[in-house]
Amino acid sequence: MNRGTNNCCDLYALYMGRCVKQQFDNIQLCFINLKREPMRRITIAILLLLLSLRSGAQSPTITGSPAICAGAVSILSGSPAGGIWSSSVPSVASIDPLGNVTALSPGYTTISYTNGTTATLMVTVNAAPSPIYGTTSICSGNSTNLTNSTLGGTWSSSSPGVISIGSVSGIATGHWAGVATIYYTLGTGCSASTAVTVNATPSA
Repeated sequence: MNRGTNNCCDLYALYMGRCVKQQFDNIQLCFINLKREPMRRITIAILLLLLSLRSGAQSPTITGSPAICAGAVSILSGSPAGGIWSSSVPSVASIDPLGNVTALSPGYTTISYTNGTTATLMVTVNAAPSPIYGTTSICSGNSTNLTNSTLGGTWSSSSPGVISIGSVSGIATGHWAGVATIYYTLGTGCSASTAVTVNATPSA
């Protein structure tokens, strides 16, 4: 017998005598043929109890978005409850005991949820666009050009009836008195926004 093995059955055989392996649900049980029958029964009962507990255990899972924008907070859920959260690269994204992920800088990190065994989720932190620049108060009927130094985004308005904006040009035109939010969104879904006020044009 190879005394250097870590096989549980071989170790029992080394110290206790002959051993018979049995496989249940990928869990190896070692039944020991002890000289005393009561001891053998006790050993088998304990092993069967451990098997029952193992079979009833629920593997942990993580639910939530694997992508987040820098500066944003995302919530992950772990099941079953009571596990421990951790981040492999906290400088990219940190996570608190409640599963709240705070994105700090663009990059990748592995979020782990440990409850008996460990579930993992690779999280991508995408860069957010720079702030929007331009005039944020105009009169109805007038236009203004909004800009963003981050390339590749598209413009949109929360209320085109108040103010519309060219999706590529960034030229915003006021139509009706009110306030609308203008968005500049990248392909990753990360966006910058600013509120624009449209004032009623004074009557002549």
